[in-house]
Amino acid sequence: MTRITSVLVLLIAVLLAACGTSAPTTEAVEPIPTQPEAPADEPEAQPEADPTVEPQPETEPESETVNTTAFTIDPAQSEARFRIAETLLGSDIEVLGTTSAITGGLIPDFANPAATLIETITIDATTFVTDNNNRNGAIRRWILETDDPANQTITFVPTAIEGLPETIALGESYPATISGDLTVHNTTNPVTFEGTVTPVSEERIEGFFSTVIMYADYGITVPQPPQVSFVADELTIEIEFVAVP
Repeated sequence: MTRITSVLVLLIAVLLAACGTSAPTTEAVEPIPTQPEAPADEPEAQPEADPTVEPQPETEPESETVNTTAFTIDPAQSEARFRIAETLLGSDIEVLGTTSAITGGLIPDFANPAATLIETITIDATTFVTDNNNRNGAIRRWILETDDPANQTITFVPTAIEGLPETIALGESYPATISGDLTVHNTTNPVTFEGTVTPVSEERIEGFFSTVIMYADYGITVPQPPQVSFVADELTIEIEFVAVP
């Protein structure tokens, strides 16, 4: 072996020894601190029911009291009338026909008078009487023609009441108007009655209402015998009533 070869072998041996004895160094990495998990919310403890206390039942909201007491017209204390002017034997008179055969009713609301309801009012037209029997017969046979069953009743069907105040006092009278459909002689037309109503007490209501109609609008004709020189074209209908529960 030559000198140069020996030197190379020696160098290689030294390098190999150095590689075998030295270990690679690594830098230490500190661990990243982690946030501790928040504990889960625990349910609040419910207080134990006291066995000595009875549970209270649930209460429903109070409803407003509605007055539904029905009042009916008392025929014994009520009257329907018609009035018409004529000239008899040269004298101006007013013919008055009356009957107590009147039925109907109402549902008053003392707390809210405008909400009062009025039922159909019916009059038995066969029962009208005046101060003259001859005239009474003429009314039945030729004027109202109540021998025909279709003409035997007069009805008024209210559709609206106006004029009543927001509050009332028992014993006071109040003006009012009542609109509706009036049927006379089997013919119907809209009319308005005007008058007053008096809540005398919670057990008694009084009223007086009237309207003027042209009787020709109801297909009615009034014959004029020789002794009658004039009969008005219009007549007044009046209803005076007492209503009780």
